[in-house]
Formats: sequence, structure tokens, C-alpha cells
Amino acid sequence: MPRRKIEIKKIEDKAAKQVTFSKRRKGLFKKAKELAIMCGADVGVIAISDTNKLYTSEENENPTSIDEIIERWEADQAPEDPLDLLDVEEEVQRLRIKCAEEDLIVSQMQGKNLGNLSMEQLNQLEEMQQNALKCVKAKEREYYEKKIDELQNKLAIENVAHQEGASSNSVVTPNENREDALDLTLRLGR
Repeated sequence: MPRRKIEIKKIEDKAAKQVTFSKRRKGLFKKAKELAIMCGADVGVIAISDTNKLYTSEENENPTSIDEIIERWEADQAPEDPLDLLDVEEEVQRLRIKCAEEDLIVSQMQGKNLGNLSMEQLNQLEEMQQNALKCVKAKEREYYEKKIDELQNKLAIENVAHQEGASSNSVVTPNENREDALDLTLRLGR
């Protein structure tokens, strides 16, 4: 007789529930054992029945207890080398020192904390300020040139609009002198 697919839902009948739990638990533990053998993995399964009875499967290539498996896993989660933790702390300390140095440079660029500087350090600070000033001036110049271009474009557009408005208002009448009409046409570019 072929197997039929059963609906997965909670079993209400207490006896049927216990039989299903027992059979499926055994099947689960068998699969855990197969996984351990085929993959060389440490496999531990814990099942607790609805009557609070604890079942464990400690099936491994080298049988060990669930506690040993958990302890080994926890040990693997910890840093492999305690020096790695020190490296992180050293990096944090190095970055804090670097931030403090940068803060000192900023305050010196503002003219503060200059008392302990040698002549060479003062010259370096002056050079840094001059380079920074050049960058600021270049950015300013770029801004002004862009603004000038925008204003010139706006002015050109207004001039064209003004000229078009003036040309539509000037209509040559037949009574006017022919030379005046020719002169006006030449000036308008027609």
C-alpha cells in the first residue's frame, strides 16, 4: 500500500500523540546518526515530550554527550586568540590618539595652543594654513565665476526679450520715407 501524505497539525488524541512522538523521535535520532556518520559532524538532538520527559540523541562519529558538544561549540564562538581582543583595544586607543592630534591641529590653526611649537612646526602650520586658504579662495572664485555666468545669461535673455518687444512695436507705415524704413530694417537685422 503506498504511503499517503498526512496533514501536519496537532494531534488531539493522547494515545495517538504518544505513538507518533515515539516513532518520529526514533526516525529523527536515526537521521541525526546518519548525518554524523556521513559528514563527520557532532550531532546532538534533544526532544522533550508533552509529559516533560527528556530524550537525547548523542550520535556522533566519536560519541560525546550533548554537554560536550555545546561546550565545544561555545569555545569555537569565543575569539581564537585572546591577542585579537588586545588588537582591537590597541586600535581603539590608536584612533583616540589620532583624534586628539587632529583636534590639536585644528585648535592650532585657529591660533590656540601655539606656545610649545618650534619654529619649524610654526612654519609647517603656516604652510598648512596657506594651502587651506588657497583651496577656500579657489572655491570662492569658482562660485563667483558661476554666479557671473548666470547673471550674464539672464541679462542676455532680458535683452533679447526687450529687443523683440521693441521690434513688434515699431511698424513702418507707407507714408514714411523709404530710407528710414531701410535704415530701421538694417538695424533690426532683417
